[in-house]
Amino acid sequence: MTNRRSTFDALVAVVAQPDGVPLPADVDLDELVALAASHRVSGYLVRALRASDRPLPAVLAAEHGGVVASHLRSLRSLAVVAGALDAAGIDWVVVKGPVLATMWHRDPGSRAYDDLDLLVDPRGLGDALAALEGAAFSHRNANWKGFRSVGVGEVPLDDGTTVVDLHWHLIGLSRHRRAFEIRTHELLGRAVRIELGAVQAQTLDDLDTLAHLCVHDAFAGARQLVQLKDVHLVASAVRRDEAAERLRSLGIENLAAVVLDRAERLFGTVGEGSFAEAVATDRAWLTANRRVDRAWAAPGRGWTPFPGALVGAGRSTRRETFGAIANQLWHATSTRLHLRNVVSEGGPLDWDHEAGGEVERERFLDDVAQGRYGW
Repeated sequence: MTNRRSTFDALVAVVAQPDGVPLPADVDLDELVALAASHRVSGYLVRALRASDRPLPAVLAAEHGGVVASHLRSLRSLAVVAGALDAAGIDWVVVKGPVLATMWHRDPGSRAYDDLDLLVDPRGLGDALAALEGAAFSHRNANWKGFRSVGVGEVPLDDGTTVVDLHWHLIGLSRHRRAFEIRTHELLGRAVRIELGAVQAQTLDDLDTLAHLCVHDAFAGARQLVQLKDVHLVASAVRRDEAAERLRSLGIENLAAVVLDRAERLFGTVGEGSFAEAVATDRAWLTANRRVDRAWAAPGRGWTPFPGALVGAGRSTRRETFGAIANQLWHATSTRLHLRNVVSEGGPLDWDHEAGGEVERERFLDDVAQGRYGW
């Protein structure tokens, strides 16, 4: 067995330059294949092996084929979604998965994703949900009382082949949403037209795409290579001054800076000097996260050499940041100790827990439309 850190470093090199970096002779290919799957970048390893005229392990070939097949299913479902929402006059965008795989990674097989993320105006969430249900998508949530209690920013649906997350806001929970200045109608107003295969759609502009990735990845721990590669690709394509202005206007500059910093440490600085330092308004917060990252990596945690508990706590003010740190640490600790929290069985985010029925569903949709959870 090779050293875990060396395996991780080899995978980083593959993802950074997939067609030009030969794999080290002593790398354990089985470990590398498993690590690439866990970081959702198997397609990059496929490209590197093909460029080196090396055969693909059967496990890797199957993983890669599954990623491509899933992408094609998502595009078929997206065509149905587009037809239903456009016919209903719904303003919508598609974000993340197929957009990143096709337009940013430039290879549907390079980036794995699990679902199809859409964003609609909160005032039209009920109409959008009805339109998709009319197109054979069924909502997967039975816990409308739980969704109301925490102001969930999305409704999950399924057509039997693809999971659709119908977002009315890009931040999932009301308690997180209040700290930022992200307004869905403003994002929709800046959306740009794109083509994904044969599907005509809209997505966020590049600056909002960067903002969304930084927020989403920070709350998810920003630990996976696929997340940090996404951020690095988009950050490399935008103007630094414009990005800093947009991130600050949304109140996410310090949150984003830590994610950007991790991406730059893995894949190289974006432009002259540190992009993360140009964005951050609290340099002490950025420094603190760098120190925590170094301490975490010291024991040799090679599979995921970044901690996840602190990165999502950055806010525009120190007071808000300290409060968010306390919440993040409590969530991480309670999860590890199997204490009850929002993601526990029967908790607010347990979709399978039946609570509220149609009455609470209608109340939830009305709460969203009235802006009771923020817009």
